[in-house]
This record gives sequence, C-alpha cells and structure tokens, in this order.
Amino acid sequence: MPAHERDGYDRPVNQARQREITRREFARQSSNFERAGSLFGDRGILGWIAEHVPVPAGGRILDVAGGTGQTGRHLARDGASAVIVDLTDEMLRAGLRSIVDEGRRDVTFVRGDAADLPFPDDQFDVVVCRFALHHMDDPKRAIGEMARVCSPAGEVTIIDMVNGGARHDELERLRDPSHTRALAEAELPDLLAAAAIEPTRFAEHEQAIPLEPWLEQSSTPEADRERIRDLIGTEADGGEPSGLRGARGADGALTIAQRWVIAGGPLPARP
Repeated sequence: MPAHERDGYDRPVNQARQREITRREFARQSSNFERAGSLFGDRGILGWIAEHVPVPAGGRILDVAGGTGQTGRHLARDGASAVIVDLTDEMLRAGLRSIVDEGRRDVTFVRGDAADLPFPDDQFDVVVCRFALHHMDDPKRAIGEMARVCSPAGEVTIIDMVNGGARHDELERLRDPSHTRALAEAELPDLLAAAAIEPTRFAEHEQAIPLEPWLEQSSTPEADRERIRDLIGTEADGGEPSGLRGARGADGALTIAQRWVIAGGPLPARP
C-alpha cells in the first residue's frame, strides 16, 4: 500500500500519521481499559467471544492490537498462554500491571505493529483481534500478517463493529481520532478469504452502550462530547439518524447501539 492512500470512505490516510494518532489516543485512554466497569473487561462480552474462539489445550494465543490484553488474558486458561502485541507502551504497561497483580505467568506483552508483526511464520495456534481493525489504515495487510504467524492447524478470528450508517464514522472519529472506518459486514469474511483463511464461523451481537461511559472510555475532550451528545440526542428525539442508533433510557439518559460481529476460521491445509 502506498504511504498515502484513501480509505473506503474517501478520507486521506497516511500510515505514519495514523500510527502516531493511535499511540497518542491510546496512551491517553490506557488507564481506562483496566478500570472497573470497562467494556473491555466485561465478563459477559469476553464469554461471548470465548464461545466462538476455540483454544486447544496448551495452545499459544496471539492477541493482535490487544491493548491491555483483556481478550488474550481471558482466553489463556487451562494451560494455554497468550502474547499481547500492541503499538502503545502505556497500554502494554497497564496490562502488565494487572497480570502481575493477579500473579499470572502465562501472558507476555510485546510492542509491535499489526501490519508488520514481530514474529516468525507459523507461531500461534490462535490469533485473535478484537475491536482494532477500525483503527487501522490497512486491515487487509494486518489480517495477512495474522495468517502468516498462525500455525497451519490454527485459526484466526476477528471481532469488530460494523458500519451502522452514513454518520457512524464521523461520530466515531469525533469521539476518538484514531478511528479510521468501521467495515461493512460483508467485508470481514472477504478480508479473511483474501488471506487464505476459511471464514467458517460467524456470530453477531447487538450491544447497547450508555453514552457517557462510552465517551469517558476514550477520554474525549468536552467540546467534542457536547457535539456528540447533541447529535445522539437529536436522533433519540426523532431527528436525523446518527448511525449509532441513539436512544433514551427510562431515566432519560442517552444510549447508543453497536452491532458487533465475530468472523473467523482455519487456514487451509498446507502441502
């Protein structure tokens, strides 16, 4: 991919700049990922993911763009081990503090880029990537890297949101400038197939999210929060759709809703 290209929504993407923005935003957000109540540590969501990500006994897991490693840490049970790879040092340090507090020795943290994973071929039995493709400038290349480091008998699984409408990406970027774009639902299986991964598993989940904790998670500046509140409130009161299905709860508090998908499967047998 050229260093400067346009994504599927005709927005200029510069690889180096995107990585700089991603590091900056997640450095600011890192303390929120391990706090009580974070969606990333929600046991119900992690359980839903685990239902669709088979891990063999003693398996080697790679959690790509894993942040503090909540997904890999949850999957690394019953003798399995996990490597968490992420661009942002602050996220890795936050995850490391948590596993030290838990007394765990089955999780390793490595700084690295999903588009150029710092591992040899055929290293992992399970490769998983959760809610990270929409921060990447080249999801196809990243999935190709996931396939490369996955063992011939292993599986690759992607968990991400899908695009909800015309203004979805605009609001996501206002909340968190590291957002590039949410993929259309049909793109995920196609991207897996392009990396020679057989997309044999697929699951969907509708997630209602209270607006204020969602904004707090990303440490969104107050002026941008106000703009998002206005747009979500307008939709909730019958106005223009936001792409995030704004609504009001019984107490009048604003909520959004995202549609999440899991798509994954094995690599084909190699000669």
